[in-house]
Amino acid sequence: MIIRGAALFAGVGAVVWGALLWVGPWEDTTAFRHASLCAPGVPAPAAAAHGCVARETGTVTGRHTTVEETSDEGGSSRTTLYWVTFRRASGATQTRQVVRSLYDVARTGDRAELETWEDSPVWITVSGQSDGFDPPREKGLMFSAVVVWVGLGLITGFLCSDGTVRGLLGLFGERAAGWTAVGGYTVWAVHRCLTYVMGTGDYAFLAGAGLFLVGIVAALFSLGWDETRPHATVSPVGRALTGWFMWRYRRRSAAEKASLPMCEDGV
Repeated sequence: MIIRGAALFAGVGAVVWGALLWVGPWEDTTAFRHASLCAPGVPAPAAAAHGCVARETGTVTGRHTTVEETSDEGGSSRTTLYWVTFRRASGATQTRQVVRSLYDVARTGDRAELETWEDSPVWITVSGQSDGFDPPREKGLMFSAVVVWVGLGLITGFLCSDGTVRGLLGLFGERAAGWTAVGGYTVWAVHRCLTYVMGTGDYAFLAGAGLFLVGIVAALFSLGWDETRPHATVSPVGRALTGWFMWRYRRRSAAEKASLPMCEDGV
């Protein structure tokens, strides 16, 4: 009872906290998505107050690449990341990851046309090639969504677990980790779909990867169930839901059998 009560308290708290965290980044991100370019003469620091995207001219000061290496059971893979460093009108120097096409044309001393929101670059153009960046508070929007998801997971644990730590988190914490992983991936995938221009293959890959992750998490959720006590880690609410679904299944099966035509002997 104590474990379930703690899960409910923490879950409701996380949902409320995440919702409060959501408000500011949501309003700022929505304002950015609907903002137009500022009129000439509006300085970058004052652009957000005017509800517009400021423009300024900078200078490319360098470029470089980095390599990320990831390993799994199937082997290892290497990914090259492309970076461009530029000096802004204020004299400040910033480095941002960019697409390969912009990296290829960027040379030291080239003119860099910048668009900024809340004095942070959100778009860069060099020699006709462009790339965009997330507004500064958009990551806060993603974080708050994950916090709400974790809270919903704890509330689900209150409803469907038997009140033990094992029933709530799993034998090795796999249920909590799996639930959080699905939420994090979903938030990231939705953000990517809304932010970047993607083709049919990209959407198919994201959907396939998501289904694969859900399958793994479903398998993790099943760990720790005792065959001799199939509901050992399920609360009365969970058992009631399972019983209701089984009753519906049996009723539908009986109705389908009753609707089949009866055959006489010898026919």
